[in-house]
Amino acid sequence: MSDIIFGLIFRFGKTEHLENSRILHSSDQCILLETIAHSHTWCFGFVHARSTHIPRRDLWVDITVHVNRSLCVMGDFNVVLGAHERSRGARNPARPTQEFMAFMDEAQLHDMDTSGPQFTWVTRRSNQGYMVAHLDRVLVNDGFLDFWHSAAATVLTRISSDHHPILLTLQETADHSIRPFRFQNMWSTHPSFLPLVLDSWRQFVTSYNPIHRVTQKLKRLKASLKNWNKVTFRNIYMEMEAASAALAAIQAESTLLGDSENRLMEEIECTTHLNTTLSCHQIRSTQHDILIYTRATLGNIQRLQSVLSAYGGLSGQIYNPAKSKVYFGSAVPRCVRNFMLRTTGISQGSLPMSYLGVPIFRGALRVCHLAPLANSIFNRFAKWKGNTLSLAGRKCLINSVIVASLVHSMMVYYWPRTLLKKIEMTMRNFLWTRDITRRNTSCMVSWAWVCALLEEGGLGVRSIRHANDFFICKLAWDILCNKTSDISMLHDRYISDRGRPRHYGRHSSLWPDIR
Repeated sequence: MSDIIFGLIFRFGKTEHLENSRILHSSDQCILLETIAHSHTWCFGFVHARSTHIPRRDLWVDITVHVNRSLCVMGDFNVVLGAHERSRGARNPARPTQEFMAFMDEAQLHDMDTSGPQFTWVTRRSNQGYMVAHLDRVLVNDGFLDFWHSAAATVLTRISSDHHPILLTLQETADHSIRPFRFQNMWSTHPSFLPLVLDSWRQFVTSYNPIHRVTQKLKRLKASLKNWNKVTFRNIYMEMEAASAALAAIQAESTLLGDSENRLMEEIECTTHLNTTLSCHQIRSTQHDILIYTRATLGNIQRLQSVLSAYGGLSGQIYNPAKSKVYFGSAVPRCVRNFMLRTTGISQGSLPMSYLGVPIFRGALRVCHLAPLANSIFNRFAKWKGNTLSLAGRKCLINSVIVASLVHSMMVYYWPRTLLKKIEMTMRNFLWTRDITRRNTSCMVSWAWVCALLEEGGLGVRSIRHANDFFICKLAWDILCNKTSDISMLHDRYISDRGRPRHYGRHSSLWPDIR
């Protein structure tokens, strides 16, 4: 039996130190350490779990014994919380995941959100290919989070091991008094910007050190720009609301009293002011992800690059080729692909992919395509502690978080009924018993009656089955009517000139269920 070696870094502050540390438990899978810091007693656990789920049951028991302490357990748990924490196509056994979620629920541990790479384990075995998974994590209980409000876990860069190290930083309170300075692109479009910068930079600074003079000038310029921004641009959203209200008032007055030359001039001035405010707001807005479809020709690629360059010149938002991907159809020749990749400097992506939380793939819809999204829903339920929530609070979480997170995918895909039934069963168990694994046998109200409106005597819980049916019917009607420009491509592809649905499209992930 090989021993486990852990590398630990404690960061409790500049003057604090660890006192009276002792080992509570030691085994081949974990080490539990009790220590005193900030006049509190803490329990830290460091885990390297077995690769099979049966020996891991002993680990779950060893950790659960110490749940009455302020507990933090971190390391390699060798298990995932769902298919969304594995590479697509990898097999995800259900029993180990269910046992791990049951252990977290019994021990009342929360999975801390991490920043950095999504997956913490990478392997390139010859027989399995390239596989990634989220096996390393930090689990904490309420007693730990009550003191360390600003605790943060960061996944660091992997160097020699196949696991990414995790850095846990503990801080009592977050310091929000100092905010980073951010330059706004809209400032450069204002005529008074350059005179302000020149005036601030030309002011004399008493110092013989040139580096110190530059530092003092930058500090003074930052303060000047902040004050100038408040006076010149103010709150753009409040200004838009005020401009819209003024224009609506003048239009209502013209409708009631009739048009006049003064009212017409006032309406023109308000309209001009509103348009200026809206254009300024558009400059300040940030465009995140956008999906562009085009034919794989050199002319289209050149036009697309010119459009993106013009947009960047006007808004100051330059697209990043390193964060962009190109997806080719199967009919595009390899020579054309290589030429376009060299021309644009963008790397080639591969399906399946995820866009705005919606999986995009080729072929008929299967349960495995939506399993990562469903597992993320189950993971949310596992993190919530129903014992601390009222019935109204649990209903609010179901409507505002669970159902809302499924809306985008349900507007595109007709979900398998078995998967929807499993999600609704989890929703029902969480609502009535506060536990997603325990069913309420004493409840005599059907789920359909629970999903009824409040005016009809129900609880107002949204039915995800009915929502999915409604969204797909609306999408089918939009494709058939072709009333919007963003749906015209689907209309031209799947609707004949006579207005009838076409019978091909078996490789589409969308059309077979709609047809």
